Amino acid sequence: MKAKKNSSFVYTILKRISNSWAVCVDLVYRHTIIALTIILCINVASMLWYVSRHQSNLIETMALENALLYSQALTEFRTLYTREVVERVRAQGIEVTHDYEMKPGAIPLPATLSMKLGKSIGQRSSGTETRLYSAFPFPWRRETGGLQDDFAKEAWRFFRQNLHKPFYRFEDFQGRHSLRYATADLMRPSCVNCHNNHPDTPKNDWKEGDVRGVLEIIQPIDTIAAKTRAGLRGMFTLMTLMSALGLSGLALVITKFRSNALELEHGGVELSKANEALQQEIKERKRAENELQMANAELERHVSERTAELEAVNKELEAFSYSVSHDLRAPLRAINGFSQALLEDCHEQLNEVGQEHIDRIRNASQRMEQLIQDTLNLAYITRSKMRQRQVNLSTMAEEVAEELKKTNPRRKVEFVIQPNMEVKGDAGLLRIFLDNLLGNAWKFSGKKPHAKIEFGVQQSNAKNTYFVRDNGAGFDMAHADKLFDPFHRQHNKQEFKGTGIGLATAQRIIHRHGGKIWAEATPDKGATFYFTLN
Repeated sequence: MKAKKNSSFVYTILKRISNSWAVCVDLVYRHTIIALTIILCINVASMLWYVSRHQSNLIETMALENALLYSQALTEFRTLYTREVVERVRAQGIEVTHDYEMKPGAIPLPATLSMKLGKSIGQRSSGTETRLYSAFPFPWRRETGGLQDDFAKEAWRFFRQNLHKPFYRFEDFQGRHSLRYATADLMRPSCVNCHNNHPDTPKNDWKEGDVRGVLEIIQPIDTIAAKTRAGLRGMFTLMTLMSALGLSGLALVITKFRSNALELEHGGVELSKANEALQQEIKERKRAENELQMANAELERHVSERTAELEAVNKELEAFSYSVSHDLRAPLRAINGFSQALLEDCHEQLNEVGQEHIDRIRNASQRMEQLIQDTLNLAYITRSKMRQRQVNLSTMAEEVAEELKKTNPRRKVEFVIQPNMEVKGDAGLLRIFLDNLLGNAWKFSGKKPHAKIEFGVQQSNAKNTYFVRDNGAGFDMAHADKLFDPFHRQHNKQEFKGTGIGLATAQRIIHRHGGKIWAEATPDKGATFYFTLN
């Protein structure tokens, strides 16, 4: 019985908690903006309490950082002055003394000038004061340079044990709450002899690293505190404004969401209809996808068949190339060889007409063999696999130019090749391309006493356009549309030798690199071939 009562009591408590939670959620939903405003006020109050609590720590930290920078600056100035000024002027015979103002031509001691600098800076920085004192002051500084108060004595004892740590204390100084920050002033190598040998020195057994004095920075805290509080007030004001703006924006968003919710409730019928239409569209799309899959399967079948046909054609082309390379060349070599043997063995029995006929036979067979080789090269360029890498066209063009010069060393030809032209492409195909293009320029400028061949690059529509220009025979632009046709020639073979395959080969190489090639020319004034690479 008691167990049932306990169970009933727990159930009642849980139910009340659940009801209370539901009421709270309902209130938040109905009065969202008021709830957010309360949360915002609580957050701002919490931040204000937290920052106020840690304000004193922040002020002390800032004071310590300022004092540290102040002390380091004075120490570095004193060291630099001693090394760069005092040591040099003493070598010139100039006196360095504490009473320099009474001695014409003298300059102040490092400690004297450091104190003067600290005093000047302190007058401009809200009452900051600098002190330099020692347990062994020189006679002229006994009144102001000794250990005058408890802080100075404690600092001196501290530095006898801790050379490289600062000694500081926050206390009232001359009626103002201040930071007294001290660092050890160690004896430097350049100062040992001066202190030990000075006639008025109070101690003549100084060693490098001894604590010779204390540099103290006295910095009032009230100025820093005022600036910190002003900054915090500004920060709180800004945070309050930003929070208010954020709350306003959030209120607008909530209002908009509620308006949208009402619109969605009223648009339930339209949404239901839209869902039905969407379901119908999904069915149609599935049907279309099935049809597309069937079409893709049919297309793949056609592609497979076409690929098989192309592979068969390529095999036949390879077989044809093999036949041309071996079967057709053999008779040509026989014709050329026997013609040469006939000239050599029966030279005396043949008259000039017979010898001329044999020369024509040999020339024709050689030309036929060259045509076969050029045709095979053209087929190779079309079928070969591309091997992309970085290629320096300038270096490659210079190699081609040197090879052309070796073919006729007595020709005067000026090559102008722009340096550092680098592209990405197939090095082997690009070398064949330059062989053909520069070879054409070399051939068709052969009748010029002072030929000039240029290879460079220019910008056209934010893209590199390369060019090969010569001042040779040129051609008539009326026939430019047939310029890159295989076996087509702009000049007769008696005037310029060739098979008419070179430019067709060049065009196919450029097309394989995703570019284009074209030419501009004037008869007897030269030609310029332009090309681009993708």
